[in-house]
Amino acid sequence: GEFSWRAQENRSGLANSKGAEVTVPTQKDRADRLLMFSRELAKEPYLVGMHWFQYADQPPAGRSLDGENSNYGLVDIEDEPYEEVTGAMQRVLADWQKPRRAAGEYRFDEAEWAELLPARLSQGPLTKPATVSAKELLPVDIKADAGNQGTWGMEKGALLLDATSREGWGLHGDFRPSRPADFSGAKNVSLKAEIPEGVSFRLLIEEIGSDAPGRQSYDGVRGSDGESWELPMVQGRGGIATYTFPLEDATPRLHWGNQRGNRTLDLQSLDRFSLYLPPGADPARIRIESITFSP
Repeated sequence: GEFSWRAQENRSGLANSKGAEVTVPTQKDRADRLLMFSRELAKEPYLVGMHWFQYADQPPAGRSLDGENSNYGLVDIEDEPYEEVTGAMQRVLADWQKPRRAAGEYRFDEAEWAELLPARLSQGPLTKPATVSAKELLPVDIKADAGNQGTWGMEKGALLLDATSREGWGLHGDFRPSRPADFSGAKNVSLKAEIPEGVSFRLLIEEIGSDAPGRQSYDGVRGSDGESWELPMVQGRGGIATYTFPLEDATPRLHWGNQRGNRTLDLQSLDRFSLYLPPGADPARIRIESITFSP
């Protein structure tokens, strides 16, 4: 988090017309908000500490970089402290030290670490395996880094991906069911495919509404919120084989999808699947026969 409250009442003659908000009337208001901000911040798990970004106020005429002229300092331009703010900071330091002294030995429990928690799965009516055969799967797209390429095709009732992944982040081939399906209640997903022995791959799952990170909104349907998920990397075994993944092992993708979603794999509203191939598939022919969701 970033504390950027500035006061109109300041001794540096700052107009606060350029720079990050929020603007408050007095230095006491700044101090009060620092206390509130810091106390909320202290509730965060595994917090190491905080630091004050800017020691002194910005120049009244604006800094040369971008003209910012804001009262962000602990001291004014004459190096005199804003005692209301520095006093609040002393209280913050005293408050933060108390629980940490009393806590004793710190321990890390990975079961409580948010980034390591298993994916939550949407609950639903699935009571037996639901299989989508290759005849019911539609190739959608191939996304590849420079120097890589791929093509989709059909061959003897199988979806065929011919790919060369040599450089950069690799490539992924996207495919989806030909009609909407509700897989809520599933605990596992299985891919039946022929993947060359030793070729690494990862199955990606996108909810409806998935898009680039940082958007203001994501257009999900039936409760989806546009998250994109990835399953653990595995290697091809050669010949037709079934690769089964527990859905709770899915993790949100960092470079695609809603990063502020509900961290629930919305199985009732999936858009597409992707077969991701990192560099090393040079070349690879992959035959996809079916994908199955099972309770």
